[in-house]
Amino acid sequence: MTSANLTGRRVLRLSALLQILSAAAAGATTVLGDRTPTSPDPGFVNITVFHVNPSTFGVAPINMDTADLLGDMYFDMRSKALPIECAGSHHADCRNAEVAGRDLVITKIVLTVDPTFGAYGSCNICVNGTDPYGKEKCIDGVYTCLCGGKPCGQAVGWANISGAWVNQGCPPKSQKWECWQGNVAKKTGGSWYSTVDSGYCGDGTRPAPPGCTWKVAELVKRVSKNCSDNTIYNVVEKVAGGGPDRNCFESCDDSGIGLSYRNTSSPCWIECFYSTVLGNDADHHGGEVAGMPLADLVTAWSLPFASDDITRGGCPAIKPNQAERFTLDQVHWSWDLSEPGGNCKSENGNVTIVPGSGGAKGQQVASCIDQGYTPTLYCQVTVNATAATSVPANGTTTGSAGALSLEAHWTSSGGYHYDGPVVHSGCSTVIEGGKPCPNCGKCCFV
Repeated sequence: MTSANLTGRRVLRLSALLQILSAAAAGATTVLGDRTPTSPDPGFVNITVFHVNPSTFGVAPINMDTADLLGDMYFDMRSKALPIECAGSHHADCRNAEVAGRDLVITKIVLTVDPTFGAYGSCNICVNGTDPYGKEKCIDGVYTCLCGGKPCGQAVGWANISGAWVNQGCPPKSQKWECWQGNVAKKTGGSWYSTVDSGYCGDGTRPAPPGCTWKVAELVKRVSKNCSDNTIYNVVEKVAGGGPDRNCFESCDDSGIGLSYRNTSSPCWIECFYSTVLGNDADHHGGEVAGMPLADLVTAWSLPFASDDITRGGCPAIKPNQAERFTLDQVHWSWDLSEPGGNCKSENGNVTIVPGSGGAKGQQVASCIDQGYTPTLYCQVTVNATAATSVPANGTTTGSAGALSLEAHWTSSGGYHYDGPVVHSGCSTVIEGGKPCPNCGKCCFV
């Protein structure tokens, strides 16, 4: 490393620490979440972050975006207008599985990170072969990250909501939902972070790779987003009921107050929500941002994680499978479908797979088109619910409950489908005609 590079890293590290300390000096420690300037790793810091995604994904935010409390509030509040935004349109938000997906959870974790932050990466779940916010080709159901249209480096990415998104919303002639989204950024500010697989230090079961930049220090709590939403809505409706807009929610013909009567798809309910949170003027260009005090919103956002008591705004903890908490696994794959004059090649590579991700066959790792057929290789990593025994070519292996399993799958157009054995170590090689077919494909634990 040259002295210039070393100086640059020190400047970036100092800048990041000054951001943390200045926020604390401004009295925003509770708002931003606990940030510890020291950690067991020299030069690293601890940050408390939140993440919203489908419950099928593990706790470690591998190739995912997270946020501090205010950044999470911005991500969540900007989406309340989704039914209006998506009516008759195809905005990317409407295809974002972290926004419009079912069975969403919010996970609060502590990350230990190298504060030499890099470019923020837009990390999203692939839908219909592309990133919902870009044109990057990807594998359905798998997270993909881009930093300014390019692959992200190892550094933890950072974005300042106030600097990045405040000026994008509510220009002249904007629709109401566009102004609400832009003004939410003005209201909350906050930070977003991106953490990619190449920077992951691992879960401690193996030596950390050189140059790694982040790891999970603690799982604080995971809750249902539906439960968290209900807590926040109850607070907002109660505030509206005691203020000048006390009849707003009650005036909606297609919605009411409380879980049993609330219709969050109602344009009337949506407008009442934003007028209470942001003020009546925040729906048009040049309008004032007012509404509920930010400290009251912070309290509401914190309640689901403070207790399991629903009557007090708490939410029951959802306990992820122990093996899924901080775990991902490196899998090496290979196949050789090359033939004279054909389009398929001999290929191999390593891929990071989060257990349970990628769909029914796992994660697609290779595909080609040859003579009208489309062979595809998948590697599937799962977590054993109970103890299991498998008999791969190299002998019997046993996996205890909570251990990882690996299985190769090969498919092709025309209905062809071959599987490899389930293994708990070594390789799963595709079986064709009762015999292992390594040219068809195999997936191996690294």
